Amino acid sequence: MTQFNYSLSAIVAGICLSVLFLGNSGGAAANDNFYTGAPSTGGGTEATCSTCHRGGTYGEPALTVLFAEQGSTEFNALTSYVPGQTYQVSIKVGFTGAEPAGYGFQAQFLTDSTALRAGTATATGGVQVSAGGAARQYVEHNSVSNGGDFAFAWTAPEVGTGPVNLYAVGNLVNRARGTGGDNGSTSPTIVALTEGNLSSVATVAAITGRLYPNPAGARSRVQVEVDVKQSGSHRLTVRDATGRLLTTAQLELSSGGQVIPLMAENFSTGLYTVLLTGSDSRFVGRLVVR
Repeated sequence: MTQFNYSLSAIVAGICLSVLFLGNSGGAAANDNFYTGAPSTGGGTEATCSTCHRGGTYGEPALTVLFAEQGSTEFNALTSYVPGQTYQVSIKVGFTGAEPAGYGFQAQFLTDSTALRAGTATATGGVQVSAGGAARQYVEHNSVSNGGDFAFAWTAPEVGTGPVNLYAVGNLVNRARGTGGDNGSTSPTIVALTEGNLSSVATVAAITGRLYPNPAGARSRVQVEVDVKQSGSHRLTVRDATGRLLTTAQLELSSGGQVIPLMAENFSTGLYTVLLTGSDSRFVGRLVVR
């Protein structure tokens, strides 16, 4: 029994050292190491940063998560999301003991009922998005940060997705070679978001429109026919059934009827979400390619 315990400790230590040498200072998920404490794709739950990063004097990482709506610079706590809306997400990793020499984090959005990827994250400076199994996306630092402030964009999933959870963990490190003397989250910070109703959001109006032809052939020239409420900048995006972004375009549109060409020649058979978003209005369409 003693020999077994020793071997298990050696295995854990070896894993942590291997993780270190793989370059996790540049993001664990980039090296297929997932530590958000969320439900895992194979059952059970993922580990957290404290699996390897422990023994420090910085205390449990304290995470603050805030959101700003598209076009706003005002960050607030969020309890519900608007389907298709893009948010700026701010994650601040704080310390509860001594001040660390560096900071890191990892986070992902999952559906509450099925633990599948929810929405699409987009990296900004100091942050990267790494792929995981089952089309998951992990947002994390791309190098050890001198400060604990991280930000990225998140486009909420489509209508009917239901409740979504953000799982986030933080890491406080001493920048020494090794994982000892650090403090990683022992459990995730979970932000639960319910699905908001588009019609209940006063600042967001539905744009009337349709996709034609729909269903479409694999080499069809699809038209997005919409009645734009207000002139101005609009963003057109197309995502596949897993939420992967296939195409995006920034358009200056006049008010009134518009016909926007959408090339489907590179789309394989499947279901796609077409989203046209203005400053205070949006159109969401479902395109079937056969």
